[in-house]
Amino acid sequence: MKRFTTLMMVLFFFTAAFAQTEVVVEELWNDSKYANGGEDPLLGVWADGDAPSWMGSTTERGMAQIDDKIYIPSRNGGSFIVVLDALTGSQLGTITLPTDPVSGGTFPINSIAKTASGNLLICNLAANTQAVEDPEADPVVPTGQFKVYHIELNAAGDNYTNITTVVNWHNYGDTEHPAFRLGDGIAFYGDVADGSKGYLITAAASSDFVLRWDVTNGTFETDPTIFQLADSNPPPADGDPVNLGTAPQCFAYSDNLVIIDGKDLFPAVYDMTGQMIATFGEQTPIQGNGNGVAYFTLEGRSFVVCSSTVWTTTPSNAFQLFELVNGNWEEAVSIAMLPAEGLSSSGVSNSSFIYPVAVDVVGSEAYVYVMAANSGIAGFKVTLAEGTAIGDKPMSDISLYPNPATEVIHFSEEMVSVKVYDMTGKLVKEVLNTNRLEVSELKGIYLINAVDNKGNILRNKVVIQ
Repeated sequence: MKRFTTLMMVLFFFTAAFAQTEVVVEELWNDSKYANGGEDPLLGVWADGDAPSWMGSTTERGMAQIDDKIYIPSRNGGSFIVVLDALTGSQLGTITLPTDPVSGGTFPINSIAKTASGNLLICNLAANTQAVEDPEADPVVPTGQFKVYHIELNAAGDNYTNITTVVNWHNYGDTEHPAFRLGDGIAFYGDVADGSKGYLITAAASSDFVLRWDVTNGTFETDPTIFQLADSNPPPADGDPVNLGTAPQCFAYSDNLVIIDGKDLFPAVYDMTGQMIATFGEQTPIQGNGNGVAYFTLEGRSFVVCSSTVWTTTPSNAFQLFELVNGNWEEAVSIAMLPAEGLSSSGVSNSSFIYPVAVDVVGSEAYVYVMAANSGIAGFKVTLAEGTAIGDKPMSDISLYPNPATEVIHFSEEMVSVKVYDMTGKLVKEVLNTNRLEVSELKGIYLINAVDNKGNILRNKVVIQ
C-alpha cells in the first residue's frame, strides 16, 4: 500500500507539472545575420545576411534596456552608445561620449548597466589592474585603472546631461591580490542618488575573484570588497580554484546575491562571501561556452535567460529560456531557444564569448532582448496563457512510438537530449543527439524528458514490457 501511494504521488506531481499554465514566447523583431539571410537558390543551403549596420565584429559587448529604449556601448569607429527602439529594434540614434572623461584602459568603454532611476553606468576594460606606465617614476603612474562612468540621460533618453567618473581603481602594489582583468561585464543593484543605496559588481576574468563597490547617497566606495568563489557548475578539479575563464558576466539577483556566468560554466547564484547558493540541476543550457544571463519573475513564476550555444553547434549563437519550477534552480525546465534558429548560422565567431541579455517586465508581459557580437540582436515577448505550447511549436508536433515498447523507442525527430526517469524520480538513462532510444534493459513505467535542438520539450509516460 505504501508503494502504491508513493507511485500515485509521483504520477500526480508530473501530471500537475505538465498541466500548469504554459509559457508563450513571441518573437517581436530580429535583426541578425540569420534573420536577414535566406536560402541560396542555386546551392539550396542557407546563406546568412548582414548584421545590424551599427554592429562591428566584437565591438559591442554590453546592453541595457530602459523604458522603450535599448542602449549598447560601441567601439565601432569611436566611443558611443547605440540607441535602439525596444519594440522594433530600429536604430533611433547614437550618443557620442567625450574623451574627457571617457578614456583609458584596454578599451575605453565595454560593458553597461542601468540604475533604478533610469540612468546608465558604463565601464572600460582594464586588462591588468597591476600595470604601471613607469615603475621608476615618482609618483608611479598606474595604467591599469578600472573606470566606471555614471551617465545621466536627458528626459528623452537620447543624449546625456552629465558624465561623472565614479570608479577609478587599480591595485598596483597589492601583494594579496593578483592583477585583475575587469570590465568584461558589470551589474548594478539599487540606485545612484541621494537617499539611496546600491552596489556595482564585476567578476575578474580567468580567476575566482569577484569585486563589489558599495554605493551610498550616490557615492561609490573608493575600494571594493573582494571575495573568491568557493565552487562552480561544473566544479573545478580537486584542489583547483574556480576559473571563470574569458569574460564572465554578472546579474545582480538581490542586495546580497549575484548570478555569475563564466566561460565553460553554467550560471550559478552566489552570496557575497562566494558560497554557491543555487545552480542548474539535470537540465542545463546546451553549452557553457558563452557568458550572459538574466533572471526575472512573471506573475509569481521564476525564469532565467542565458547563453546556450556559441558558433560551434546548431542553433548557432542562441539563448535559452528556462522556468525555475517553484523557484528552484535544480528543477529548471527549458521553455524555448531564442531565437529558434539562432542569431547566425554555425561558424560565425563571437570571440568575446559575451552574450548580453536584458529583460523588462511590464505587468503580465516580459520583454527579453538577446545579443551576440558579430551576429545580431533580437527581441521577444513572454506571456502566460492556458493551454498553449512550450517552446516554438506545440509539444504534440514531437512524438515517440511505440508505447508500450519492448526494445526501442523512436522519436519523430532527432532530440538533443533524452532522459529517462523511474517512478521514484531517479534518472536511469540518458542519451544525446538521437532519434531512437534502446530500452531493452528496462521494465516498468518510466517518464521520458526529451529536448530537441530548438528547446522544445516532449514529456511522456511510457510503459516498457
